[in-house]
Order: sequence, then structure tokens, then C-alpha cells
Amino acid sequence: MADTESPFTDSGKVATVLDIDRQDLALQSGPQFAPLAVILGTILIPSTALMLALFLAMHMVGLFSTPWAIIPPGLVNPFGVYLMRIVWGQGFENDLIEASRLDGASETRIFFRIGLPLVATGLTTLGLLSFVGAWNSFFWPLIVVSDERLYPLTLGLAIWNSAGTVTGCNPFTLSSHVVR
Repeated sequence: MADTESPFTDSGKVATVLDIDRQDLALQSGPQFAPLAVILGTILIPSTALMLALFLAMHMVGLFSTPWAIIPPGLVNPFGVYLMRIVWGQGFENDLIEASRLDGASETRIFFRIGLPLVATGLTTLGLLSFVGAWNSFFWPLIVVSDERLYPLTLGLAIWNSAGTVTGCNPFTLSSHVVR
């Protein structure tokens, strides 16, 4: 690596941005956001079926081989929308909203003081799943990033390992001999 940041910090930044954006979208997806059939239908579409269209879109926008090419396709997670729809529907009753309005609470206060604490476990679950999914992303960065300095950690380790096996000296094997 030249004078740029390590793949570890790049992967952490991308995973954190995707995590925050997925949670933001999930917060906006209350019970009336989308019909259940549409959400489940989008979950059934494999992500590899969308790769060519996403690649062409990133190329046309001019984001090919930039760190920003990795982030936009990961912003929308249909499972996250479905999960938060279930959590909001079960944890945030209409009676509670009406009682808060009768007490004089504004919509913002109802959301932050009552709604968020009730769905905190769902947001935590979604955050952890989103972060791990973005951190382990391998195929999409392999397609859209051509500069090795921009590879996330998982892709960089795989390239490093395969380069060692091609030359006959596996870096993981060498590190085990050095540690002894």
C-alpha cells in the first residue's frame, strides 16, 4: 500500500456508511411503507441477477473504480425494510400514539421519546446484520473497483492469498513459520 489508508479502515468506513444508511431507510419504513408482497418479492430476486444492470449504472454515472461505487447498491436492503416493518407494527401501537398526542406531545417528541426506545432492539439487530453484510461484501467490490488500493479488506485478503499460492509461497503459511 502506498500513501493511502489500509484496507481495514476503508472496509470499516464503507460498512459504517452502509449500516447508517440502511438504518435510516428502515426508520422511514413504518407499517404503511410498502405492501408485504412487494417487499417479499424484492427479497426473492438474487443480487447476482442485478449485478450487470448495477455495473452499467455505476459506469454511466461515472462512479466506476471509486470507493463510491461500492456504497449505492448496498443502501437499500429489502430484508431490513421487512424487519423494521414487523418491529414497528408490533412495538408501536396506535393507542400509545393517541395517548401521547392527548398529553400534548409533538410528532417529533413521540418519535424520539417513545418510538425509538420501543424499536431499539430491532434497530440494533438491523445495524449488526447490515454492518456484517457490508463488511463481508466480496463480489460487488470485485466487479466495480479495478484499483487494488481501493479494495476492501475481504477482497484484498483474497487477492493477497491467491497471489501467494500462484508464486508458491502462501503468505499465511509464511506467517506461521515466522511466528514459531
